[in-house]
Amino acid sequence: MEQGVFIESNPQTVALHFYAPVFLLLSKFDKKPECEVEALNELKNHVSQFSRLYSRR
Repeated sequence: MEQGVFIESNPQTVALHFYAPVFLLLSKFDKKPECEVEALNELKNHVSQFSRLYSRR
């Protein structure tokens, strides 16, 4: 936010919006190496959506 990459918002809330789904994915795919591709796709989708919601660009 200070560098102008993300919109101004409550930093703790933004961090929670990012971290909570990551934690969920870790829980969902923990000890399931056969689901690696699915896990990475879901992570990529999450990061893309987060970027669309919070990015200034």
